[in-house]
Amino acid sequence: MTTPTHPHGFLDPQSASWFYSDTEFLPSDPTTRGLAAIALVDRAGHKYYAANADLDTAAVFTDERNAFFRDHVWPLLPLAHDGRTLDLTHPDVKSPDQIRIDVAAFVADVAERGRPRLAAWKGAQDIGRIHELWGNAWDSFPLGLPDTFTDLETETLKVGLHDHLPAHPGRLHHALDDALWDMAVHDMLAAVNQPAAPLWDRPVGDAELHNHLARLLQELTQLSTTTAAGHVTAGVPAATTARLRALADEVHGLAVRLDGTLPVPYLHRTERADLPHDPYMELVDSALTDVGLRPARWWSQPSGARLDGGFWLDTAHLGDWPGQVRLYWNQASGWTITYGTGLRTTDPLGIHTYAAPRHVAVTTRALLDRQPPPAGAEQWPVAAAIAAAVQAWQKS
Repeated sequence: MTTPTHPHGFLDPQSASWFYSDTEFLPSDPTTRGLAAIALVDRAGHKYYAANADLDTAAVFTDERNAFFRDHVWPLLPLAHDGRTLDLTHPDVKSPDQIRIDVAAFVADVAERGRPRLAAWKGAQDIGRIHELWGNAWDSFPLGLPDTFTDLETETLKVGLHDHLPAHPGRLHHALDDALWDMAVHDMLAAVNQPAAPLWDRPVGDAELHNHLARLLQELTQLSTTTAAGHVTAGVPAATTARLRALADEVHGLAVRLDGTLPVPYLHRTERADLPHDPYMELVDSALTDVGLRPARWWSQPSGARLDGGFWLDTAHLGDWPGQVRLYWNQASGWTITYGTGLRTTDPLGIHTYAAPRHVAVTTRALLDRQPPPAGAEQWPVAAAIAAAVQAWQKS
């Protein structure tokens, strides 16, 4: 078989922040009572398996929508002697409350090694069942629990490996064995031939990076002045649009590398970014963590013809701070902070739209500590690069 090349590369599975999940469930019941078993596996060798003591066992036998589950999954669970109920004395059979505690602890341990990243085979049900443990209430998710996932089946289809999967390590449809197989699939995907490492991931000096960044910005400027005005792409040659996207991606990587504030798991970014301000959001996420405001999660998205993003801040240790706190960034309005019950109060941070990530973090921390903001504004050498990448995105 000729090994295909992944179109954009694949994130290094050796990164300690990856973990894998498999859940077994009743198709008839999307609630926690429909969860039969859950397994988690990480790159550090930790494994977790639990069967749900609150599973609706009667529905296993009375609802024909559960026929496949009854034939293939039910026999692999810790069963009582009658074969029709779970063995509630078995150490793997746990209450939903205990499963919530265990999953939160597992994810927190992964988070010590970087932002947790979940991968699963046909993973929509897996992440949905995990989220349902907390009633799909995002505000109640434990710190670090991912709200997105990488679907391994989709990745194998992209590179033509769907019919060349690794052997299953044990019992098919047993959650733990399936989660271990997910990790083997990820390893197989990582072995696909990779394109040459981009400049920002090569061992070169900052001087070469700065020179290359200057050339990129010059080309970005030239293309931006020759493409159609505003945000309409009609009439813009496809090759120009593709080049704008490629340039923006290179600028992203250089911005992350030149800032020099990211820990190693964030620095070696090999996955193509979806939006041009993603690297900026990553840097601010890291800076917020450094000042004791580790976000529960962050996001980035288009907002009409502009871009925005935000952070759900962990302020529990700050004592009397009222209600929830969100930090928002918008391409037009810059940085604002929203807080209080129902997030009804919004204040501008009073800093530059592309302020240095650390300046964003220390200004936010000062506000939450009810202290004066830091004097002056830090100069950030890659602000122009991020702004140019955002402009290129708009043009394309």
